[in-house]
Amino acid sequence: MIFLSLGFGSLSNSVLAETSPDPSAYVEQNFAQKAHKPLSKKDMVLKFILAMLGVAASSVVIYVILSMYNKVSNGVPVFSKQHSNLRTPENFKEAINSFLDKTDWD
Repeated sequence: MIFLSLGFGSLSNSVLAETSPDPSAYVEQNFAQKAHKPLSKKDMVLKFILAMLGVAASSVVIYVILSMYNKVSNGVPVFSKQHSNLRTPENFKEAINSFLDKTDWD
């Protein structure tokens, strides 16, 4: 005889199957008998609400963490006004000049 466990880590659902005829048929029969019933609408709604509560809770946790981070950090970085030109250069020469101006190349 071979020891087969039909539960997920549970020893209470264990059975002994004989190896002589076909142990897979015995296992298939027991799994077929233990098949789960389909969820009712009430159970589906309850699972959906629990999932949405998990989403809401994680959103609150992220909001709190980011709020604490903003209080600790120095705030929004200050950019210099002289380099605020975000226009795309028309040609290669303008691109080089723009790069040299923004990097304060001497």
